[in-house]
Amino acid sequence: MKLHLIVLGGCLTIGCLLCFAQDGPATRKVDNPWPAIQRMVRGGRLVEGLEKAAEAAKANPRDRRMGEALAYVGFRDSETHRAARAPAAKLCRVLGEAFKKTPHRDIATNLLDVATDFQVHRLLTGLSEKEVDDQLNPIAHWDRCTPELYVELGESYKLRKRYKMALKMLSKAVLLAEKSRRPRRLRRRIAYQQGEVVLARDGKHAPSAVPFLQRVVQLDRKFASSSNRALCKLGSIALAQGDAGLAKTYLSLAGRVNRDPTLWFFGYERGLALELIEGGHPEAAIEYLSIAYKKESEPDDETVYGLGLGYLKKGDKDEAIKWFKKYLTLEYKPKEKSVRNMLHILQEEAKQPAEK
Repeated sequence: MKLHLIVLGGCLTIGCLLCFAQDGPATRKVDNPWPAIQRMVRGGRLVEGLEKAAEAAKANPRDRRMGEALAYVGFRDSETHRAARAPAAKLCRVLGEAFKKTPHRDIATNLLDVATDFQVHRLLTGLSEKEVDDQLNPIAHWDRCTPELYVELGESYKLRKRYKMALKMLSKAVLLAEKSRRPRRLRRRIAYQQGEVVLARDGKHAPSAVPFLQRVVQLDRKFASSSNRALCKLGSIALAQGDAGLAKTYLSLAGRVNRDPTLWFFGYERGLALELIEGGHPEAAIEYLSIAYKKESEPDDETVYGLGLGYLKKGDKDEAIKWFKKYLTLEYKPKEKSVRNMLHILQEEAKQPAEK
């Protein structure tokens, strides 16, 4: 029995030594630089954080933690900090090289998501047209691109007013969307983006956007937030063409959409409602904004302001006063000064009959 135990112990010891010899270097703990980089950025050391991120990304382009961590490294803040522009541009170039070198789809997808999001928010930081293209083109021509990537590229080109390229990117997204797991959802998003590009190119009330916006509603089986946005834009186009009746119909439909279960909030588009109030059609706007107020998870400043304005236009001063007072209780109230002025005038007018 003793002999068996000695032999067994010897085998285990040899096995452990062999394992250590083979796997020892691989099991060493590798320092993770990303938490420290995130702390730098959150602590206001944006330039240093971006520089360290570029070093870390270059040192280990296949680090699986990189893509997730980079989302917190403050790309968007680099727009407003001149000193951060150079290190941010350097980091973007490093990212471009990193994602081209890695064969791992999950890492590459993370890098692509971050890189494209970064590009959209880097357009105002002084890069020349050629510099932006040099960084976008390798991403756009990668053979494993996702349709979401082309949507982001389309948005990027739209912001730079290169509408032909934006529509070209979105057309590629349509082709790739058919092969995705959720083709209908993606096609709906792409159609909305196509409509946005056309409106940016041809004007915010351009009829040329109508087919794309109608397609959004057709593809929205849940009849939720996508339909709300598209219907309101269709209504604005109709109103600009002088068809107030059609605009009110679109607004009425937009008020019937379902709450989107994928969103933690559901914000209604209010642009068309405000346009109808200004155009002398407050009743339809009040009906829509009342529905929005009941369904929104928390009071929205534009919804409350629109209700006050709508009732004022309708001639119901008591209701207008009620909603303007409610507006002043909100935490976010950008129109506070004008609302206080209107409220003061209305309250003074309300006193006049009593004084007589």
